[in-house]
Amino acid sequence: MSTLVVIDYDDPYNEAQEVRLTLKKMQMDYLIDLEDAVVAVKKAESFS
Repeated sequence: MSTLVVIDYDDPYNEAQEVRLTLKKMQMDYLIDLEDAVVAVKKAESFS
């Protein structure tokens, strides 16, 4: 069974990428089982 986790960051280009890289490192160290990790960005001006 998979679990989807969504976290909202004010600065996805720095904070979210840093967390994604940390998760990937934890997976390489066999601390977590990670199926996939992605950073998705929504531009506010696209939805006006």
